[in-house]
Amino acid sequence: MTVYRITAWYVGVSARAIYPMESGIRTTESGNDYCLDTGQSWLSGCICPHLNQERRAARFQEHLSQMDNAIGLPDDTAYIQSETDHYLLGEGHVFCFK
Repeated sequence: MTVYRITAWYVGVSARAIYPMESGIRTTESGNDYCLDTGQSWLSGCICPHLNQERRAARFQEHLSQMDNAIGLPDDTAYIQSETDHYLLGEGHVFCFK
């Protein structure tokens, strides 16, 4: 019997990073504020891209108490999680909360 290991990569930039998650912080339709939005729930938790933006980070902080786990990513930073490890790409600091 042959066993195949399937590796999947998902890359999302800006609001597209929210798509596979349970939720994420995105810009409102008016563009004047930020809100918690739902994703496809393929991956558990919440993600906040552009965490270096002060108002977005504040809105993320407001929603943290509602979340089981969350990831905050500043611009030009990527977070990769595998079955056994996690990696950081870029110059920014990733904030992970549980």
